[in-house]
Amino acid sequence: MIGDVNFENLHANFANFIHSQLGVTCLKVYITFNPVGLVNLTGNIPRNILLYSLNDFNATFSNLLLGLDIGSDLKPSFGVTGNLAIQGYDPTQKDEPVLFLAGKLALEPESITACFFQEGKNSWCNPYGLVGTELRNIGFQGGGTYLPPYFDNFGFIGNLKWQEVDLEVAFLLDTNDPKKLAFLLTTHEPVNLVDLWQGPIASGVLKQASSSISLVNKTLEFLNTFLDLNIESIDRHGDGKLDPLVKYVLFPTTIAGQPISEGLEINGKMTAWGHEATLTLYGDKTFNKVEGSLNVPEIDLGFLKIGGTNDDCLDLALKVTPNEQYLMGDGYVKFFDNEIAKVEFQITPTNVIFKDFDLSLVNLLAIDVDTLSIELESGCGSGIGKILVLGNTLAGTTFDFTRDSLTLKNTKLNLAGFLTVDLPTLTVNVTNKSASGTGNITAFNQSLGSGTLSFNTSNTSFVTIDNGSLGLGDVVKLNVPSFKVDLTNKKLFGVGDITLLGKQFTSSGISLNESGFQAHSNFNFGILAFSGATVTFNKKTNGNIDNSASVAGNLKFLGYNFANVTASVNSSRLTVSGSFNFGGLFILKGANNKKNATITLNKAKNEVYRSVSIAGSFYLLGKELTSLAVSEQGQTLKVFGIKIIGKAERN
Repeated sequence: MIGDVNFENLHANFANFIHSQLGVTCLKVYITFNPVGLVNLTGNIPRNILLYSLNDFNATFSNLLLGLDIGSDLKPSFGVTGNLAIQGYDPTQKDEPVLFLAGKLALEPESITACFFQEGKNSWCNPYGLVGTELRNIGFQGGGTYLPPYFDNFGFIGNLKWQEVDLEVAFLLDTNDPKKLAFLLTTHEPVNLVDLWQGPIASGVLKQASSSISLVNKTLEFLNTFLDLNIESIDRHGDGKLDPLVKYVLFPTTIAGQPISEGLEINGKMTAWGHEATLTLYGDKTFNKVEGSLNVPEIDLGFLKIGGTNDDCLDLALKVTPNEQYLMGDGYVKFFDNEIAKVEFQITPTNVIFKDFDLSLVNLLAIDVDTLSIELESGCGSGIGKILVLGNTLAGTTFDFTRDSLTLKNTKLNLAGFLTVDLPTLTVNVTNKSASGTGNITAFNQSLGSGTLSFNTSNTSFVTIDNGSLGLGDVVKLNVPSFKVDLTNKKLFGVGDITLLGKQFTSSGISLNESGFQAHSNFNFGILAFSGATVTFNKKTNGNIDNSASVAGNLKFLGYNFANVTASVNSSRLTVSGSFNFGGLFILKGANNKKNATITLNKAKNEVYRSVSIAGSFYLLGKELTSLAVSEQGQTLKVFGIKIIGKAERN
């Protein structure tokens, strides 16, 4: 059947488009009827029609065939098939060849869709400045409404060959300015994102950007330090269709009814820390900020591991500005044999930073961590927090650590209720499960000297102070190879050397507690000696140690032994007070029959003690004698010129 259709009299969107845009008022058509009820209407438009034109860009329609199909559902399908010649389509090139395409312009009741594909096998080299690429199987697609200018989006699709990689690509053109471009790229195989971005993308479509792309370069450089950026497209929505790997849009547009905002978007999967990960990047067209996310099952840095807390996967937020670059999230952390349920962290180009968590080190100390920063390359770092160690709570303490140790800085420990140890550093060895540090020891409101503090997990009730060099004022000096601090019974004890009046005595049993100091040993000054003696310093009411000590033990003087004698010693002299019986012949006691005489041993400059001074009187047969002296040899006593020989000389 043959008839004429007058589009000017038809009140439909497609009729108005054919009349006003294609310039067809009346058209002779052929109508056929199918036995199953299908109706087909065709009509030839024997001229060329300029479908679209703006600046250098124009699309010319030729060999047009108008068609209408009505199926059994009585829904019409109306369209125009033909050839499309496109010129001025690539603003990055001059005198590019005309593209000849064939396809159809579908006229729906409310929209227009154009779909044309390349005739022949000619390729488009370096499309839109993508250097080193070749576009094949070119297609032209467009869409719009029946309101002028009719098309609100159109562009090119095809297979882009770059190096040895085949990519799917779409170029969307701004209908107001075809020099503005939206770029969509999809890959079915891994491609290096850095090479792709810095190669054809940066040399091509990114030249249209009005601002610097250095921030995106910085983002990729940051991610490339710990991710394998061989990336490929993924199906994020589970609809069986891969999402574009790269979207770069300089103007808002709509594709298949879905709005696309301007800016940059990268979606894909790659390998991160040995696991498959999903990366998403967003950036506006100014590139002042890049944000995104990284989804990965686990981060294994060797010296620590971070895992997800809810779905066994980490969701990390990415932020890059001109001043900072980091991944941020919270997760399950394994560090120094600690398993910490949920910790906030940031990963920067050089460090991983944790905040606000509790850390226990091999049962030696606990840390309420405020901030912990670890170098990614070395596994070393530093932090600050509240430390609990040996019953001490230390707020605001800074510390450094390596992969197997942690060192506290400027630590002051109170031990056993009376002892304070100031340690510039206290190092915990995680492998050996021990801690040690050298510092100054204070007790009784005075510095005692220095020593090396150490403790381990085998018995946390005892602390060791090695190489202790201590002093109680100017009276007593101590050198003890190893002190034990009993934290339960609150005392310090050990065996070492004690120095009194400048003379050193070895193998002395030494102990300190909150009441004072004691040392047990034999003290032989030559002219007199104490055996089985105890030297005692007591703490005064003001907390200070007394400036003199008592010595209690058995005295040996002039070869005679005197049991249970008590003496006092200070920095300059030792004083013995009492009544002394020399073999029943002579008795030394106070003058005028007073009870006690005093024997004084003054400190010698050369540590050689050859004389003592005596305050008192000798009594012979009950008579008081005077004019006594002790010889330099210390074994002879002369009274009124009578020489009394001590036991050692007599023998």
